[in-house]
Amino acid sequence: MRLPSRMLVPATAIAMLGTVGVAGGCKAVEESDAQAITLPELPAPARAAIEREADAASITDLTTTVDDGKVVYVAEFTRNGRETEVEVFADGTIASIETAITLADVPASVLAVAEREAGDLKITEIDREVSSGRTTYEFDVKGPSGSGEIVVSDDARLVSRQLKRSSK
Repeated sequence: MRLPSRMLVPATAIAMLGTVGVAGGCKAVEESDAQAITLPELPAPARAAIEREADAASITDLTTTVDDGKVVYVAEFTRNGRETEVEVFADGTIASIETAITLADVPASVLAVAEREAGDLKITEIDREVSSGRTTYEFDVKGPSGSGEIVVSDDARLVSRQLKRSSK
């Protein structure tokens, strides 16, 4: 049966949603698991943005995913000795840049908040994330009493604290 052209797009969209619902185990359509991709497969603006951010660094992982209904390309590489992850939209707009850093790179006021919130847990890893012009610091914490993540903004405000305490 041939559909009128005005019904073609809605019919295609419904068919795609059905496929996503079945193949994705009925997960939300706006979220998907990351899929490996190669640099030549990227849209030109996204590829240019990733190459610019990576500079001369070798890209170690490149994936694509859907986040809030938008296709996002995620590149991982080591630049200046630091692990970096860049998320880019198809049009080349950078969604976020996350870089592994050391304690020495964290402003004292931000570190003070993280240490206060961590209590007896030790900071094991720190990432600085810049997204939409906003900088946050993500602290992974771990110890005998539990583990988790503490996120603090660059103006030393607690953004989130997710700690899982171990039972003794």
